[in-house]
This record gives sequence, structure tokens and C-alpha cells, in this order.
Amino acid sequence: MKQELVQSLRAFRDAITKNGHADASKFLIEADEAVTNKGALNDIDSEYEEQLFELITDIEAIENVSVPNKERFDATVELIETTLYENDED
Repeated sequence: MKQELVQSLRAFRDAITKNGHADASKFLIEADEAVTNKGALNDIDSEYEEQLFELITDIEAIENVSVPNKERFDATVELIETTLYENDED
């Protein structure tokens, strides 16, 4: 489950850098599902969290991302951050 989230984000990154944004948002849908339905952020360690945020930072640095993909990515990051915050409170 945890790897599914990272794999989906990597696939999104690769799609926007190598494939010219074609179908990139489908990978964000997979990432969202990994978070909301599969518990990809439950009981994670600091190393995994660091890996996740390094990947997010790498994606944020990519230029020329289409507006729809950027908005969808921002929503996914918000979901990840919110879920991590809620898990920390528990």
C-alpha cells in the first residue's frame, strides 16, 4: 500500500516529464485512492515520509506542468498533508 502511493507519484512525475502530460492525472487518482482507501499513510516511519516529501518536492520543481495537472497535483498533496496531520493527532 505504501509503495503504491510512491509508485503512483513517480508515474505522474514520469508522465509529465517524458510523455508530455498525457494521462498524467490518472496516476494522481491512484495516489488518492492509496491514501483514502488503502491506508498508504497509516503507521508510516519517518524515512518513508521523507522519501514521500522529497518526491513531492521534485514534482513541484518541474516546469511547464499544465494547469489541470498542477491543480490536481496540489489537491493530492493537500490530501497527503491533511491525512498525515490527522494521523499524527491520533
